[in-house]
Amino acid sequence: MAPVHGRDRVARSLLRLLDRGPHTTLAAHCVNGRTGLVVRHGRRVVAVLSLGVSGTEAVGVWVVVNPDKLRSWNAGRHP
Repeated sequence: MAPVHGRDRVARSLLRLLDRGPHTTLAAHCVNGRTGLVVRHGRRVVAVLSLGVSGTEAVGVWVVVNPDKLRSWNAGRHP
């Protein structure tokens, strides 16, 4: 997946990612030492977002949706 730039495009991309139905939950979590979110559909982690923050603005958003890279999150190695 190619990087997405610009507030509107980033917001639309995140909304599409998070629109997985009524069983989708978000939880704040430290991800690689940064502010982050863990997205679950039911009990399964489907995405992990890490945010680069400067002041009151997000200046970078990194999203992992690859099931292989989320394996440790789904194995319970993260709270």
